[in-house]
Amino acid sequence: MGNGRAYQILMAVASATGSLSLGLLYVWPSYTLPMLAASNGTILDAPLTTTEEAMLGALPSLGALVGSALVGMAINTFGRKMANILTTLLYMISWTMIGFTRSITVVLIARFLGGVAGGLTCVITPVYISEVAEDHIRGILASFIVVFYQIGTLISYFIGWYCSYHAIVWINLAIPIVRILMFLCVPESPVFLIKKNRVEAARHAISVYRGVSPNSATVDRELSKIKEELCSSMPLDLIKDNGDDAEKMQLNSEDYSYKDTFKPNRLAALKMLCKSPSSRRAFIVVFISFSMEILMGAAPVAVYAKQVFVEADPTRGDMWSVVFAVMSLLGTMLSGVVSDRAGRRPLLIIASLVVSICLLALGVLLQTKVAPAWVGVLVLMTLCFCFMAGPGTIPYVLMSEIFCPEVQTLASMLIIEWVWLLAFFTLAVFHWLNRLIGIHATFYIFTFNSLFNVAFSYYMIPETKGLSNKEIQIALLKGRSK
Repeated sequence: MGNGRAYQILMAVASATGSLSLGLLYVWPSYTLPMLAASNGTILDAPLTTTEEAMLGALPSLGALVGSALVGMAINTFGRKMANILTTLLYMISWTMIGFTRSITVVLIARFLGGVAGGLTCVITPVYISEVAEDHIRGILASFIVVFYQIGTLISYFIGWYCSYHAIVWINLAIPIVRILMFLCVPESPVFLIKKNRVEAARHAISVYRGVSPNSATVDRELSKIKEELCSSMPLDLIKDNGDDAEKMQLNSEDYSYKDTFKPNRLAALKMLCKSPSSRRAFIVVFISFSMEILMGAAPVAVYAKQVFVEADPTRGDMWSVVFAVMSLLGTMLSGVVSDRAGRRPLLIIASLVVSICLLALGVLLQTKVAPAWVGVLVLMTLCFCFMAGPGTIPYVLMSEIFCPEVQTLASMLIIEWVWLLAFFTLAVFHWLNRLIGIHATFYIFTFNSLFNVAFSYYMIPETKGLSNKEIQIALLKGRSK
């Protein structure tokens, strides 16, 4: 079992390293823009224009929208493991183009391709982890997605200060190579293998991830459980307490064939997402959780933080930015550990409540100027830590575990697409609102959204800690936490 858990962790680390690369990708312009804008022909053929500067930061988000839309085809055609490897190749192509070109047009195309890889990563990683991880460690492994993103931003800040332009590019290129080597050491998702009717390969994958013999009873139980969860001809929502025992025995039989069970008239993923009560409620829960993560002002607060740090300590603004990134990382790591012990729901409720208090305090400080600048720094650090401990991380954990396998990919793709659009909209509207009603009033709006998230988490989000996928679907149907 111990050896199997090591393979689960290795799979999660390999998958989440894509998020690390995404963090590196997004922070890169923050310290390279001055170099590129004043390169005088040493890096690029010509200094950047204002439009090119804006595109340098915006194109990864546009690429991520495209990547998220492509994920369904990639993940169902190539599998979870190979799709991850393909995203890694895109990262490598992106940084290779940046390293060898002197044309801003090529750099912008490379940034777009990196965004495509990031969009794919944001959906593939939670799917892969949810299909492999054991129930009692699923939460901490799912949190790796956000943990590694924060590590990526932290690494990016450091190398941006201490390394040359081309050294930064080669470091960013080396990380995807390591990622590919890690993927070569782990098997494909057994869920994908069973969908392709490769039962023996699935048996081997389960034995590796559970650290047992392929012929063990543990592997047989896992196979039966996966087949049952995938059996859309007998959706969980329609199973009654007095269901047909013969059908249940068939699911556990050695002669079971996935293809035999799935007839041409089976529910399509979209139809199942719309008509299945548990899938529909799961989608609403995760959709609103992610929406609240954005509407609580995470991106605008991060932008505003730099201004606060410079105002509080003009000579050490860079140092406080690193501390801010460290606090984000610590909050994310706390979430991974605590969510598998205390549960997802309590952590989300408490953290959102503290975030609302911090947002309200920032609004008051901005409106009244009643406290010195260092108080704003302290409030921002508390806000950052608590946000990443709860609403900044838990939605990714929920997305990785709350959907049944048949709708997991589609639901995740739709939600991530929405998140990219909403984040873009929020950043754009933030500056407009600041001019219209003042930045303090904008923070009051974020406070209201955070309080809404507290209420929504309390009344609507089920507790999923330690539950199997089937138990989670039952909890969703009952409409109460367990």
